[in-house]
Amino acid sequence: FDNCLQTGPEHEAIGNAQARPSYCTLPIFHPPQPLDWNAAGNASYVSNDGHSFGCPNPNNLRQSFHVIFVLDR
Repeated sequence: FDNCLQTGPEHEAIGNAQARPSYCTLPIFHPPQPLDWNAAGNASYVSNDGHSFGCPNPNNLRQSFHVIFVLDR
């Protein structure tokens, strides 16, 4: 019961797949973890609000696409 209960939104239920949330690995009531923190050989990431998750950063898993619509008369 001593771990932080902050969950990562990248593991929410989609369609028929059940949610598999990842939880912050730091103790409960922890100060924000620095964003540049990364343990050697660790695949975890730190969220913008200072929570450390033991899975890869979901923002790095998907490519970014920029869609630009141009309308002309």
